[in-house]
Amino acid sequence: MPSGWYQLVLESRLPAAPAAQAGQGTHPVFAKRWVQVGTPPSTNELPGQPPQEALLRQIAQATQGAYQVPDRAFVPLTTTATTFQPLFMWWLPLVIILLLVEVALRGGSML
Repeated sequence: MPSGWYQLVLESRLPAAPAAQAGQGTHPVFAKRWVQVGTPPSTNELPGQPPQEALLRQIAQATQGAYQVPDRAFVPLTTTATTFQPLFMWWLPLVIILLLVEVALRGGSML
């Protein structure tokens, strides 16, 4: 059998209780799992190996990028982004403070 991923299907039946032996059948329980048999295929990229510089240069050229140019690592921003915050975030603390001031001014008249 060649190595790779295979689906393993298990069928199990629970032991029959005395009431089940009197005429009621048991239901099978199924479990499906994927298992790997053999060794995984080796990849071209292994830890501790030197980088594939020819491939990195080709990717940099295809994407208008730069390879081995540390000064271009931090390119200045070319666009601006505007964000909006709802007014609820500013009004809620103000309303809470005004409520506390109002309760303090009324004092005992609220009872």
